[in-house]
Amino acid sequence: MADASSAASVGAFRKLAILDKRRLTEHLLRLDRDSLRMRFGATLSPEALVQHAERCFTLGCTMHGYFVDGDLRGVAELRLDRPWLTQSAEAAFSVEPGFRDHGVATELFARTLRTARNRGVRRLMISCLTWNKPMQALARKFKAEFHWEEGEVVGTVIAESASPRSFIEELTEDALGYLAAAAQRRLALFNRAIQPS
Repeated sequence: MADASSAASVGAFRKLAILDKRRLTEHLLRLDRDSLRMRFGATLSPEALVQHAERCFTLGCTMHGYFVDGDLRGVAELRLDRPWLTQSAEAAFSVEPGFRDHGVATELFARTLRTARNRGVRRLMISCLTWNKPMQALARKFKAEFHWEEGEVVGTVIAESASPRSFIEELTEDALGYLAAAAQRRLALFNRAIQPS
């Protein structure tokens, strides 16, 4: 099992697809109490986490994930405020404790911001509790401006306009990510097939 020592050099980033629903659920269930509060502002029950994973795949949420040895260890969720009005969107992040402080959240944020700008988003919003300094520090890397609302800090990142380069980068990363995922699934199937019963 991979841990923090290998997180910097081992792992892959890609968008999540419907086939990743189980992995997303398992990731959320692995989060400890502090991680849940950092992500959701509260400690949710296992049932609520399962429901959240379901909603992510039914409400048009675009998610980027960080995978290590086939397990989902970090997630960025991008949700448009309204499907017909894409000027603003909200992003949320969760990285398992053993995989923090290795640039995982920064890479997830960069990919999420590019996806947002490619969909016409101008304002990317990030909400967190006032004591969630790691999330605030991450948002500052992307020049977020903050204001306080009833115990929460809301950061706003102004996205640049989309460009041919940003579209090509996203398409290329998507293609490479899905190819790698397909290869990994085939390898897993092969390994199960050759194992003695």
